[in-house]
Amino acid sequence: MDHITYLYGPGMSFYLDPFSLEPQPPLTSYSLALAALESSNHDLEAKVSKIFSNLQDLQRDLSRVQRHALAFHHELLVTWQADILTRLIEVVYSYLGRKLPFGGGAHQTLPDDEQQAPPPHPPPDRELMTRAYVTAAERIQKHVLRRQLGLSARYHSALRKYSEVAEFRSSDPFHTEQAFAQWLVSIRGKSSGSYGFWAKLFPICYGRGVDESAQQSV
Repeated sequence: MDHITYLYGPGMSFYLDPFSLEPQPPLTSYSLALAALESSNHDLEAKVSKIFSNLQDLQRDLSRVQRHALAFHHELLVTWQADILTRLIEVVYSYLGRKLPFGGGAHQTLPDDEQQAPPPHPPPDRELMTRAYVTAAERIQKHVLRRQLGLSARYHSALRKYSEVAEFRSSDPFHTEQAFAQWLVSIRGKSSGSYGFWAKLFPICYGRGVDESAQQSV
């Protein structure tokens, strides 16, 4: 090499072996950064995918809970409706001075502290009582509801369908008075038709308006 330099001078570097040239700055740092970024993106995509999967699971769980809640609420609503219609039947028969078929008796309407002691004999069979209420509902005439209680034909139609809900009634229709009233108050601005229909029965069946029933102390 010194001989060539001696002959051609130090400035003539084209004759140098290319492998002997100073190497360019390495791209190692850039490559490592790119690899780290790709790895980070991969991890982020995996996390996003997991979050999305978890969100789908939560949505499915929420849908199941909502379906169960709706089914449960439907069962409650059927019981509430059955109970207030049961009371309507009792009130009508009381106005007419009649006893329920099969010897069934109406529930007491006195305050809790004035309720009579239960009779010593066992309570009537539930199935027999349900039949008594269904039969009684079928015997109530439209004009009786209108003249005695000021109720429209819609309430007569409801009594005609009482057999569809009778089996869901409570042992005592007063047990669900407050719960039904509170629900009606909650939907007053959302479903005026349903609210108006059932709320009208509260003074007749329970002796107080729906707002008072909703606020009564347990």
